[in-house]
Amino acid sequence: MTTTMISRNMAESSTVEPVLETRPIMLQSPSMHKSKTGIIRLRDFARSAPVVHEGSLCKDLLEMFQEQGDCECIVMVSNSGNISGLAMRNRFSYKLAHRYSVALFYNKPALGLSDTAPIIVDTDSDPREIIDLAMSRQGDSLYDCIVLVSNGRYEGVLAVSDLLRLSKELQLQAMEAQKETLLSAKERINGIDEAVESVRDSVQLGDTLSMRMVDLTLQGKTELNSIKESFQSIENSSIRQAERMKELERETDSISAVSKLIKELAEQCNILAINASIEAARAGQYGRGFSVVAGEIMNLADQTKKSAIEITAITNNIVQSIVKAVELVEAGRRQTASSVNSVEAADVVFQEMFKSAADNRTSSQTIGELAEKAHELSAQVSQEMERLRQTYS
Repeated sequence: MTTTMISRNMAESSTVEPVLETRPIMLQSPSMHKSKTGIIRLRDFARSAPVVHEGSLCKDLLEMFQEQGDCECIVMVSNSGNISGLAMRNRFSYKLAHRYSVALFYNKPALGLSDTAPIIVDTDSDPREIIDLAMSRQGDSLYDCIVLVSNGRYEGVLAVSDLLRLSKELQLQAMEAQKETLLSAKERINGIDEAVESVRDSVQLGDTLSMRMVDLTLQGKTELNSIKESFQSIENSSIRQAERMKELERETDSISAVSKLIKELAEQCNILAINASIEAARAGQYGRGFSVVAGEIMNLADQTKKSAIEITAITNNIVQSIVKAVELVEAGRRQTASSVNSVEAADVVFQEMFKSAADNRTSSQTIGELAEKAHELSAQVSQEMERLRQTYS
């Protein structure tokens, strides 16, 4: 709030001659009270009031009030241009209506019957503060006008009726702002509701995917267990095959021993046949038949020896094949054991995947429940805002 000086040049009024001036400030209709920027200004509600020199007589002001029936007040100024007083019609007329008042004051300066400390405010002051200030006045001054100035120049006055219209306009503006705020808030709530709805749909899709992931994880774990059992069966079979191969190796060793024994017996038979041939030769014609038998035995011993050698060679080849087979079976067993380890590691991973999928589904369900609650709350808030907005309509 600002108390300012009137910049009107009134140097010529030093003769204390009554000076009368009015400013043509026209009242605006309520629809024009807002400026182009939407801000309510005091000057938009100001009305005109006559301005006179502070030396003006009571009779001059009385005549002015009589001539201007709609004039509620007269502003009084000093030689320097300061606002020195404010004469209100009703109070001024009431004071002159007493017995002998006309005789006492009629030709006296009107400043003595005026308010020498009126409220003077700048047109850029906050309208709400001015209304609060005006309404806080006590007694008859509650209905006095408020003088408006701008950059030291007199702009007009505000009567109580003007303040009431100003207050109503401010209330309408506040209600409009509240309606816009509610509308904006409702739009934001609707946006939140749409976002919550999208989250709810996403959660439902996530829950479906989580269920699918759980099923696939269980299926994969079951298949891994089946593969693990197959690998373990192969490993056990490989172990049994290796043991059987070793048994065959031992049996072929026995065959080799028998073949060696047959070879030795064949060599002894051959030696015996040679000795028999020698003895048959000594016997002459009497030993000729025995010599034939000895030759056959020698031939049989040679063939037996050759067969024993062939059996030994074949047995050695079998033994070598068995050794290689045992090595291959052992390598396969080691590979199978390694595969079993890999399957077990994969089984651990599937266990973690199953746990994660189950936890994700639980989280999705929790998020879905929270999203549903948020959706319900946002709908309630939106309905409440709509009801509030309708109360301003």
